[in-house]
Amino acid sequence: MAASPQPYSGYAFPITATPSLTSPDTSSKVPPKPKPVNVFSNDGSFLERFQRSRKEEEDKRKAEEALVRQV
Repeated sequence: MAASPQPYSGYAFPITATPSLTSPDTSSKVPPKPKPVNVFSNDGSFLERFQRSRKEEEDKRKAEEALVRQV
């Protein structure tokens, strides 16, 4: 009897739990870390902030160049 194929996991070798990789002692199990909070929202505010920052840097650079030309 042939073993049934496992679904493709995206890796060359399927990841399977083996007794050598799992800990037999479950009392020392560490609770999972909380999922980090995503500080970015999907409203375009990051792009606006980035573009504003670049424009301010460009304006500052142009002002410095203008001062150098005047001297």
